[in-house]
Amino acid sequence: NLFLYALANSRTTLENVAERAQTVLERMLMRYQEEGEECLTRPDLNSFNQVIGAWARARSPNFENGMEMTYNMLLEWSDRLQIQPDTDTFNAIMGGWLKSSDERALSKIEETFQAMEESYKNGNPSARPDRVSINT
Repeated sequence: NLFLYALANSRTTLENVAERAQTVLERMLMRYQEEGEECLTRPDLNSFNQVIGAWARARSPNFENGMEMTYNMLLEWSDRLQIQPDTDTFNAIMGGWLKSSDERALSKIEETFQAMEESYKNGNPSARPDRVSINT
């Protein structure tokens, strides 16, 4: 996770930081799938949040697709890894959409906030909206 954190939060001018972080996450997932619980590089929620955050900060033209793809991967793996999206997950996605010029941005922010509230109401205490969520 330290490498993934460093990569995802890199201040470099490289245009493909998010893509590289995505690749690292996918390798972690493949390795976990092969090795199971004995895997030393088991992805956790922080792994997914780092990549979603990297996409949200990305300069690439399709960063929105990257955010959504990583979020969907998180949901796909949530049962197996015993993780759920948290406030940071949802805030990163809403923050990414906030900087988007896509015409769907406002509806995507609303949709993400609703998913956050639903997750919280359904028993996920880590998805409780905070000041950042509400001010987005």
